[in-house]
Amino acid sequence: MKSHLDAYLASLKNKPPQIIGEGSWKHYAVLLPLIPYGKGEFSLLFEVRASHLKTQPGEISFPGGAIEEGESSRDAAHRETCEELLVSPNQVQILAQPYTYVSSYGRKIDCFLGLLKGYEGTFSKEEVEEVFTIPWKALEDLEPTIYQSRVKEIPEDDFPYEDIPGGKDYPFIEGESETPFYYWEGRTIWGLTGRILRQVQKDLFRQ
Repeated sequence: MKSHLDAYLASLKNKPPQIIGEGSWKHYAVLLPLIPYGKGEFSLLFEVRASHLKTQPGEISFPGGAIEEGESSRDAAHRETCEELLVSPNQVQILAQPYTYVSSYGRKIDCFLGLLKGYEGTFSKEEVEEVFTIPWKALEDLEPTIYQSRVKEIPEDDFPYEDIPGGKDYPFIEGESETPFYYWEGRTIWGLTGRILRQVQKDLFRQ
């Protein structure tokens, strides 16, 4: 009869490592929409979130949102793009998933790159204030200002300090986070969107 350990080891064969804590994350998907123009030229589309939204009103983002039950992250990015930009499903062609971003606040965001074909500037006013684009070529020379933030674990008042070495003087690990700020034609791109854009720049132009 197999032991619990034998059964556990057998279950791990050909299985990717489990990420501890992932079950508590909120899972989202976004699309980085490329709009073709001219001959082999593209612009990257951004949204300005509607001012009446409860979360991040007025901030700049990519199309996207929460993944619904039973839905893949790819399908969520596709669906949210259609809903927010009022385009038909066949206008959105997903090309790749270059990134998954995990924030310090329990959010996992799958980032997809895709083509937006025949787009005429439409968007849902329920979610979007306006849209704008940045030419792909302009991204190479668009330099952000980088700001540093400290990230530290701060226990609540009822934390059992008496059960750990050092008590209240325990040296909890501190981290550091970079936040890029981009300025484009009077607009400010920062936060998650800024971090994704920064990674795109590094991969394309800083190799």
